[in-house]
Amino acid sequence: MRLTPEQVSAGEPALRYQWNAPIVLSPHNPGIVFIANQYVWRSLSRGAQGTFQKISPDLTKANKEKIALSRKTNLQWATIYSFAESAKKPGLYWAGTDDGNVQVSTDFGATWTNITNQFYDAAGKPKPGLKGDVIPFDRW
Repeated sequence: MRLTPEQVSAGEPALRYQWNAPIVLSPHNPGIVFIANQYVWRSLSRGAQGTFQKISPDLTKANKEKIALSRKTNLQWATIYSFAESAKKPGLYWAGTDDGNVQVSTDFGATWTNITNQFYDAAGKPKPGLKGDVIPFDRW
């Protein structure tokens, strides 16, 4: 997937892909295909060219310094590293990023909630009163 010339001229940021970017078939309908970079894209037409629609905002932390560093290396940062749709509930999506976000959508991608924010403050410190293990703040 690439940006169209119109998207580039409108200032859309470059798409960031992991080498093993998620490509997932819906467990409820194999004609629905998902691809993830910093966004989640969905095709309702078996992934036919031109049928993918963006169903999420950038789900990463989009750290500008790490993104700039990745342009100098062969490593990408600020990408979705894992994606899954619930096998039991259609439209329940989970996405994990390589910079520590875990995001969930319960409404087919219309809205997303950052689960990581429930455990950490903006500075990356665990919130007071947490018990047990917490998910890592800035890790895969």
